[in-house]
Amino acid sequence: MADATGLRPLSRLLVDSALGRTLTEVGPELSGYAAADVLEASSLHRVAPAVARALASAAQVPAEWSRVLAPARHAQIARHMRAVADLRIIATALDAAGIGWVAIKGPVAAELIWPSVDMREYFDLDLLVDRGEFARAMSVLAEAGLRLLDRNWPLLERSRRAELTLLAPNGTPVDLHWDIAVAPRLRRGFRTDVPGMLARSRRVPLPQGFDVGVLDPEDTLVHLAFHAAQEGATRLMWLADLHYAAVGPTVDWDTIARRARAMRLEVPLGMILDRVQRTLGGSVGTSFRAVGPGPGAWGELARRTDARVRFPGLPGDPHLSGAVYRSARRSLPTSAAVLLRSQVEARRIEARERRRRSPGRPLRLDVPDAGARARYLQWVAGGAR
Repeated sequence: MADATGLRPLSRLLVDSALGRTLTEVGPELSGYAAADVLEASSLHRVAPAVARALASAAQVPAEWSRVLAPARHAQIARHMRAVADLRIIATALDAAGIGWVAIKGPVAAELIWPSVDMREYFDLDLLVDRGEFARAMSVLAEAGLRLLDRNWPLLERSRRAELTLLAPNGTPVDLHWDIAVAPRLRRGFRTDVPGMLARSRRVPLPQGFDVGVLDPEDTLVHLAFHAAQEGATRLMWLADLHYAAVGPTVDWDTIARRARAMRLEVPLGMILDRVQRTLGGSVGTSFRAVGPGPGAWGELARRTDARVRFPGLPGDPHLSGAVYRSARRSLPTSAAVLLRSQVEARRIEARERRRRSPGRPLRLDVPDAGARARYLQWVAGGAR
């Protein structure tokens, strides 16, 4: 049964946990859920560690819940410690080489945005460098002990992705970006400004005793919204990222609106912030609408979709794909065209996969084509979108 806000008990637990609230007891409306269902829903939204934290001192927690949730929290703490250790190695190497860089999401979000590092579940570390320094950054990181995982150079040359994945010495996967818009179609649809982001970035100390480069508060919020939108805004963790980014440091909403317009992101950003406000409370949506556009007609479609099954959705719910958010663009016709194209492409990929068995991660295939590697890196350095 839903509560007064329309949330089902398990969804309410996820929201309260993401907001850092602690439960005093688990009532009968919650205790009827199987532990596997609680873990699956928590993992779906990447808040299993936060749920375990919220229930740590609650009364009447089913023993099976504790058995499956506590390891999720402990595993995230261990991952975070490894990621920070790897980030120290990376920071030392890139700083010594004089390469400008920032860390985005992952450990810096856990350390600098969220209330506690044992709440946000993440599995990798993202770095952003200028594309002119991308090849040198790869070499510097390799010398520091990182191992390249994406080695299918002909596929990289064809796909022109804006990231490569490496593996750091302590086991953290590292996505090295030269643009936050990874696919060429996104770079055509949006106007990212990586040089501007890097120029506006700042150095901040981590509690572990070293400095890292991070985006300024406004670019942090814009980037988190861009990432959430391209992932369909389907995970509660991504909405909480924006909630905490907005309520933590004081952000300038006029600056956010201006940068979103320059990036062609104002409609997706308005939609995402509207969902954040409807889900987690606060005034982020209202704050943005004071200086930027409202969600518009496409945003109204997203609201109606949410009204059928109140976000955050649970495993098995319909409307979990996030296609409406993922396809949001400046105009209604363009948004509809992107949505249709993505649905057609998804069906084409599904049909192709049914016809043949292909490796799960083709970029990880070792195809050491020196010519394709050189052409890809030359193209990246050349500056074409």
